[in-house]
Amino acid sequence: MPKLLSELNVMLGESSITDAEFYGAAIKDRHGQVSLSMPARLSELERDTVARSLLSHIFDAGLDDLPDPFVTIKSGKEPLRVQLTEVSVPESRDR
Repeated sequence: MPKLLSELNVMLGESSITDAEFYGAAIKDRHGQVSLSMPARLSELERDTVARSLLSHIFDAGLDDLPDPFVTIKSGKEPLRVQLTEVSVPESRDR
């Protein structure tokens, strides 16, 4: 991941957001500088996966969104972010 961030000139910082559902955000400023912000609580695998997903969206690389229960939120001028959502599990028919 450090090599990818360096090649893309992306800054990675620690987020102060403590919401357990928040996994990261990406911001591209008016000069084209991209910054990722992620909570410190993420494992290396989570950090890598979420970072690659966010970068794919920012650089329009065509990767699919992360699977449920994650949701990628894209909204106008707000940062692109990934968070958990509640997923309803169908009831078992075996009773």
